[in-house]
Amino acid sequence: MWLLTLTVILSGLLWTAHADSCAGRCGSGVDSSKNCQCNSHCERFGDCCSDYDSLCNGAPSPPGSTPTDLHGIASLIWEKDVNRASSSHITVNYQGHTSTSSGGVDKATHPYFTHVNEAVLFSRPTYSHFISLLDNYDHSVDATEYLSEHQWHETDRFLDVALDTDVMRETEKFLRSKGLVSGGSSAFRSKLHSLWFELYKRSSNGKISSSGFEHVFVGETKSNSVTGFHNWIQFYLEEKRGRLDYKGYVSRSQPDLIGSQFSWHQGLLKSKGTFFVGTSPEFEMAIYTICFLMKPNDSCHIRLNGHSVSIKTYDNSNWSGKQIATAYPM
Repeated sequence: MWLLTLTVILSGLLWTAHADSCAGRCGSGVDSSKNCQCNSHCERFGDCCSDYDSLCNGAPSPPGSTPTDLHGIASLIWEKDVNRASSSHITVNYQGHTSTSSGGVDKATHPYFTHVNEAVLFSRPTYSHFISLLDNYDHSVDATEYLSEHQWHETDRFLDVALDTDVMRETEKFLRSKGLVSGGSSAFRSKLHSLWFELYKRSSNGKISSSGFEHVFVGETKSNSVTGFHNWIQFYLEEKRGRLDYKGYVSRSQPDLIGSQFSWHQGLLKSKGTFFVGTSPEFEMAIYTICFLMKPNDSCHIRLNGHSVSIKTYDNSNWSGKQIATAYPM
């Protein structure tokens, strides 16, 4: 009798262990018969299995398949980012730690970037065409924005080369699988153009003076401060030209994220500007686009190279339709 009882107890323990595991269940739908869940919603509802993070967050999808959740697609496009800079391409100097309340006290006597291998990185098509866009905008949000025919052509060329990368191809596949992109082959391109490059007002009574691309990748000035400006390439180039003064780091985290304090355009202060260091233009546009469409006006929790990262995005509520007001890593 005691052998039968022991067998029943052990069987129950094995069933419970299986029910509490994500083994073979990553990305699956809600199963009310299980004690815990294994999809991206479980973090919000607090019912993830204990091994969800180790098994599912960033776990690779089967070859040739489309990832089912944010962790999967973030990890996939990180792996596909062949244009990301290696450690030999970039050297930085963090120097002193500062805070957002320091008032711009300089804790760094030297530039943040010590070395960037421009010959290798900036000759790559997505980099070179991205850089051609950085001087197309007036930094002031009080100035009416106007792009010439040539500047719009530069925008088109950047989209051409960005869309011709595995990062963007996987991004399109994922967004189509979620019903966030539909239509013909040009639909994804049109969506990127609308989200990032359509000019808009930043206030209900303001001028048409901004775009998602300008705010996030180029940076803007408003009154006596810097807004946006979340890209390492623009930071490096402006620092090299002597127009940007790095004041020190507010925060540091992996994979290669910095919250920096700096002044730009005649001393206007950015108390904390966060950005990835070394990621390609196409990767940043892709991950921000995914997070904006999947988690608009919210925090988008992902894993990159084994590290937890949150992306914050906001829609521009002062303009009809969806346009990216801002996007940045936290």
